[in-house]
Amino acid sequence: MRSALAPLTTPLVYRTSDTFTCKAAAVAAAGATSISLTSLPAGLAGVQPGDRINAGSITVSVAVPASGGTIAAIPLSTPLPAQIAAGTTMQLQRDSDIPCRGWFEEAETRIAAGIAYVTGSRIYVVPTDSLPAAPAVNGFIMDAGKLHQIKSVASDPMGALWRLTTV
Repeated sequence: MRSALAPLTTPLVYRTSDTFTCKAAAVAAAGATSISLTSLPAGLAGVQPGDRINAGSITVSVAVPASGGTIAAIPLSTPLPAQIAAGTTMQLQRDSDIPCRGWFEEAETRIAAGIAYVTGSRIYVVPTDSLPAAPAVNGFIMDAGKLHQIKSVASDPMGALWRLTTV
């Protein structure tokens, strides 16, 4: 197997995605350009630009803080495609980007001892002290603006480095 260490032109970014469940505070008609949410979970103090509602079909365009357990009149980047009834369960998704240090290796396909190594696999090596928590399988690492989905996570024996295999 041939691999090479390669320097990065920009810092790595580890992306996490959180999902919050809340409810529509009032009826929102088809074509509406704002929506209000209530029944907020603990820790959700408002919405941020880029937050997505209902599996990404609606994107929040500006930050709106919560007040009294409701986030009122959230401006949307596109009009609602259909009416939403009051009390409808809504999923709010938020990405968080965490800058981190690291480098990557690229490996070519080889079969050794019956094990096939996939062409183009990227193995990112990230010091454990540059992330607040262990990275997760199916999470993402961003290199030079391109997202790579993490397929496996391993730590070195000393616990100093994470090895993130992506495709």
